[in-house]
Amino acid sequence: MNHQRLSRLQFLSSTEPEPPVSVREAIAKSWKRSRLSGVKPGQFAPPYTVTGAEQDHRLLRAARPVLQRLGEQLSDCKISLVVTNPHARIAERWVTNRHLERQLDRIMLAAGFSYAEEHVGTNAIGTALEQGGSVAVAGGEHFADAFQDMGCAAAPIHDPRTGRVLGIIDLTSMHRNFNPVMLPVVLQAAADVEQRLVDEVSVGEHLLLERFLQATRHTQHPVVVMNDRIVLESPAAAKLLGSTDHAVLWEEMLRAREAPTTPGATLHIGDGAAVMTARLQPIVDGGTIVGEFVEIGSGAPPRTRRGDRHVARSAPTQLPLLIGRSSRWAETVATTVQYADGRGRVVIAGEAGVGKLAVARAMHELGGGDRAFVVRDTADVAAEGMATWIERTVRALAGPPATVVIRHVELLEMAMAHEVAKAIDDDTHRSTAWLLATLTSAITPAGGGSSSAGGPLLDRFPQAINVPPLRQRTDDVPALVQHWLGERRCAPESMSALMAQRWPGNLRELQELLTGLRSQGDRRGTLSLTDLPAGYRVTLRRLTLLEQTEYGAIVSALTACHGNKALAANRLGISRSTLYRKMAALGIDRA
Repeated sequence: MNHQRLSRLQFLSSTEPEPPVSVREAIAKSWKRSRLSGVKPGQFAPPYTVTGAEQDHRLLRAARPVLQRLGEQLSDCKISLVVTNPHARIAERWVTNRHLERQLDRIMLAAGFSYAEEHVGTNAIGTALEQGGSVAVAGGEHFADAFQDMGCAAAPIHDPRTGRVLGIIDLTSMHRNFNPVMLPVVLQAAADVEQRLVDEVSVGEHLLLERFLQATRHTQHPVVVMNDRIVLESPAAAKLLGSTDHAVLWEEMLRAREAPTTPGATLHIGDGAAVMTARLQPIVDGGTIVGEFVEIGSGAPPRTRRGDRHVARSAPTQLPLLIGRSSRWAETVATTVQYADGRGRVVIAGEAGVGKLAVARAMHELGGGDRAFVVRDTADVAAEGMATWIERTVRALAGPPATVVIRHVELLEMAMAHEVAKAIDDDTHRSTAWLLATLTSAITPAGGGSSSAGGPLLDRFPQAINVPPLRQRTDDVPALVQHWLGERRCAPESMSALMAQRWPGNLRELQELLTGLRSQGDRRGTLSLTDLPAGYRVTLRRLTLLEQTEYGAIVSALTACHGNKALAANRLGISRSTLYRKMAALGIDRA
């Protein structure tokens, strides 16, 4: 047993908080952090997140040539190269030796796994991130038992503009092949990547400025040139565009990068009263998109070539008290307006937090709004008692003209659902109330049905409105953000991150987040990406329509099973391992 392993065992078996004095200071501090984080040496389970968001990140674009060259130089040295994101999650790995590759797979040193100290204890990647500088960790200096046969050296890569850490570059080998020279090698590699970042910024910014100056000399149209760091806009464009429109352009730029073969994109922006069209054209340097050129016009959208993409932003008829202009929301608006005649019984269904009660109130306003608006929440049954709750509900139905909403019908037990249904039937001919209901569910067929939550009560509601979750109407996020932030402006990169979230809590989650952010700091200042909580700064990939359906079914099952994954998997008819895999792929962990 080597000296480091013996010291680590002494530290773990001791009740004293301090590691042995014979251990290097950097390692001693890391052991203390690992222990305080609750890491267990024998329990090794680094968390996994689906990769994809960093694949086109400028760090990787700058790092790949450096690491490819270094990998060729070290091809006979049985050493692997790894680059991570700023949170120690592995983005890419380079390894040519088959035996070492198997060892790395065994310790899950692979794309998607987090090597932060708080998860796996002392290691070069996580420890370099924690102490903000380069570090080498070999053999028994590692905290986890799984790493005792490994040696590694890592160094942070800094943003040349801001000084912030963009990621970590790491060299890893078996302990018997570890050499202290790996540390200066990895330091030089980090310096080479940082120099490429400087060169990339210089060339990219020069191209954007050149394109902007060329455009402003030859056109009177409002123009914008932008990438993930810079926005250049002519005075005419500055007068037309607000923060919401900047976010729309930013999001469209990201979509264009996901489909670089698309020749261009035309979108409509504005508030519906003055719709503008904006055409995006990529600015390319050596086959790499370094930014977007945007020319803004007005009026109807022009004819576009085959392959062009359109994003309709014209505003449909708005519901009172509600915000949204996306095509999915427009369908909900159309159905709501159709049923807002003050006569037919309507059930409003959707996931928790989508705004079902707000839709009911909007229908009430569309119906004239001159009658009372009464909400009978089934969550109050426990406090009022079943008999009293039913009596008060019947009194509301039989009283002066009113819009009566039975909220959370899914909470009614079968016996009580029968009682309420009978009371509605008995009161049908003398009631002057307009009866609505809300149902927390993924989707509800028109006419309810006895198999649905609420049982026989839903049979009394022949019409249904399904309110989409926020993840299916992401084009509405900018308007919602602007509404809830008040006077505070949202930076484009922050808006892009918010638009990319899954929002398991839907509108309620977004409103609570923004209400809290509005009360912090300068109420008129710009909401930057660093102002967002850490979990909201990660830009997730967009889900396909099929994935959105799977997401809704899994969230609905987990909600019905109170988070019990075994029961949820059984309810969905899949294995628990399949459920975990789909949850990771769809980003349901936060939900």
